[in-house]
Amino acid sequence: MICEGLKKIIDMTLESTPTAKECEVTVYVSGESSIGASPSVEVRSAGKGIDWDSWQFMLYTEVPVYKKITK
Repeated sequence: MICEGLKKIIDMTLESTPTAKECEVTVYVSGESSIGASPSVEVRSAGKGIDWDSWQFMLYTEVPVYKKITK
């Protein structure tokens, strides 16, 4: 996904569901079990990367998210 695609989704969501502007921004965590709401972590901040990361728009989570290595 590119930044423009994310912006379109956010704009369409806010246009069709005005109350969405109050929603917490989270990142879904796959592989975690949960009763009720989907497992996720809150987004602390976001921004364009610098130097070697300059090609990315990055989401920084409130708690660390690690890649799970499967055998």
